[in-house]
This record gives sequence, structure tokens and C-alpha cells, in this order.
Amino acid sequence: MPITVACACGKKFKTKDENAGKKGRCPECGAALTIPGGSAPAVARPAAAAARPAASSARPAPAKAPAPARAPVEDGPPDLDDILGFNDPPPAAPQRLAPAPPLGSPSASSPSSSPAATKASAAPASPFPSSRFPPGVHKVEHSKRVDIPKGPIIAILVVVVVVGGIIWVMKHGPAKAAEEWRKLQPKVESDAVAVVNKALRGYYASKGYHADDIRRPPESKEIAVTDMVVTMTVPKEVMFNGRSSEGSYTGSYTTATGEVDAQVEIMTDGVMLHVTGRVKDEKFVTAEINGKPAPDLVASGKANQE
Repeated sequence: MPITVACACGKKFKTKDENAGKKGRCPECGAALTIPGGSAPAVARPAAAAARPAASSARPAPAKAPAPARAPVEDGPPDLDDILGFNDPPPAAPQRLAPAPPLGSPSASSPSSSPAATKASAAPASPFPSSRFPPGVHKVEHSKRVDIPKGPIIAILVVVVVVGGIIWVMKHGPAKAAEEWRKLQPKVESDAVAVVNKALRGYYASKGYHADDIRRPPESKEIAVTDMVVTMTVPKEVMFNGRSSEGSYTGSYTTATGEVDAQVEIMTDGVMLHVTGRVKDEKFVTAEINGKPAPDLVASGKANQE
């Protein structure tokens, strides 16, 4: 039959018969309570100390089968067993670790030490024993990173840079120079031939000849320009050589100024003329023979007099 316990503060509680003689504290005021042995209500003695005793001197009651659940009571005081904790299972005895041996002692370095003790002594102390993260900080799971080999990527970049550089150089270097030379080469040939012809006729005019005195006026028969070597720009000076009606000749052409400088042979007289000259506005040809202006070879006018 349940035992009714009344506290001096006015609170009443109910407990089981097997709790008779046990001690506890009122959850309301903290006063010490002794469960009476009969059905009469017990009056609690007020206690000055508010701290709960560390351990009870009463012997624990033998374990019994769990009682069937009771229907809740609508009216009456609450069950003291639930409030005082008599229905809770007894706490487990704390496990105590053996003290670690002092450093330098034989037992500390003995190989017969237990693996658990060795692991416990080797593991560093952590302020968070149950987790590597402090309270309130959660571990964030990152997705696995896909490692791409860097070798093929670097090789592709090198190929792109090298091929792009070659294309750029060929377009703005040798290719551009070759295109400019393709347009300039006909002018080099025509200017060199015009200056050589002017010098050949001026030579005979300086010797007193007239145009009607000569059956065929001296002139260049062929010319060849040295092929341009593949470079970044058109060369400043281009070499040429040829053959005239009076002998061979060779010389150079300055691409920047259009100046012709040649050595022209006169086989009939066994002389070599130093000829310089240029073509202005693609019409006016001037030439110098050994530094002197070459005269024009003109007709004598005898045919008109006759």
C-alpha cells in the first residue's frame, strides 16, 4: 500500500511500501525526509544544510521485478518515488585508471606494459576528448577533389605558344619581307638596266660618237638579281649581275634610296667603268661614269642636212 509522506513545508508525496525507512530530500524545500514504516503520514524534520548526502547508509533493497504501470491519479500528491529518484537504476561505479608510473622507472619502459596503458600514455591530452572539434563547431564534409595530371596540360600550353609564335613571326617577319621583295624585285631589275644603258651610251658619247654613227646602240641583254635570303625584313642592299652588248657587269642596288652602283665592262677598249646612277619618278635616268655625269648619245644631224 503506498506510503504518504508530508513535508514540513506543506508538500505531500506518495511512495511504495518497500521504501519504508529510506531517506531522501524534499524537492520543494530541500529538507531531509525519512520514509516512515507505517501508513501514517510522516513529518519532515527541517535541515540546515542544503547539500545532498554523498552516500546513503541504508542498505539497498533487493531487486524486484518491475511493478505494473499504475493508472495516473487525477487527485492527490505526486509520486515521491519519481521525484526522489527511487525508481531510477543505481548508478554505475566509476572506472578509475591506474596512476601512470613516474618517468624513468623500470615499469614505465618495461615491455610488459599493457597496450591500453601504452596507448593512453602516448596519446596527447585533448581539451575535447569526444571530438576533434570544439562544441558548436561541426565538421564540413568536402567533396573529393579530382586530380588532373599537370604534364599533358603544360605540354599542350607549350605547343600552343610555340605554334602561335611561329605563325606570328612568319606572318610579320619572313612572310611579310618576302611579300615586299616580290613587289620590289621588278623595280630593282628595271632600274639597274636603265642606269647601265645610260652609262654605256654616255661612254661612247664621251668618245665623240653620235647615235647615227653606231649601227646598234649599246644596251643590257640580261640581268639576274641574287635571290633574297629568308629574313625578317627586306635587305638594305641587293646584288645583281648581267651581260650587255659590250661585256659583263655586276653591282648592287640600295633598296632604301634606289641607288645603283655597278662595274661595267667595255670589252672592245678593255676598260672597266665605275657607274652610279638612279631612276627618278620612273622616267628620269641619271648616271655617272667614274664620278662624272654621263652625256647623252644624240644624233649628229647629218642626215637632216643632206
